[in-house]
Amino acid sequence: MSPATPDTHDTRESLALDGLDVVLADEAATRAVAAALAPQLLTRAATTGACVALIGDLGAGKTTFVRGLAEAAGAPPEAIASPTFALMHVLELAAVTLVHADLYRLDSEEEVAGCGLTDELDVAGVLVVVEWPQVARALLPASTIWLHLTFEPDGGRRLASAGRRAAIDRTVG
Repeated sequence: MSPATPDTHDTRESLALDGLDVVLADEAATRAVAAALAPQLLTRAATTGACVALIGDLGAGKTTFVRGLAEAAGAPPEAIASPTFALMHVLELAAVTLVHADLYRLDSEEEVAGCGLTDELDVAGVLVVVEWPQVARALLPASTIWLHLTFEPDGGRRLASAGRRAAIDRTVG
């Protein structure tokens, strides 16, 4: 089965998290897919808390995905920036609190625990989105949704979901 290519103008397209495999032509498509996934993620976060782990190389679109998710929840686009230097940004949205973490500079689970991220996990009303989550894999909940952003030969990106074990196996030597 070939991957879907989302209509970049229809952010309400219904997409399933399980088995997700879409080709993203540009940043607008990345934001559109994030917006299409937002209702599922926000509903889950509101009831039990939710965690999304975004894996991808520099420039793959991780922060763009978070921006699309936040915009769909009512945040202005400028509210989301890469939190590489601050480690975490917390944004109070209408439906949930969005915690956007970037663990790129961290080297150990102890550092992750020390930044406060683990306090936000599995909390009703909180959606945690983690860029560079590999260092925190043992700390993230079993219910974490693992999404991979990879480069396509034509310059686009591919967004695919994977189970927790598959995500770890593909990203850690």
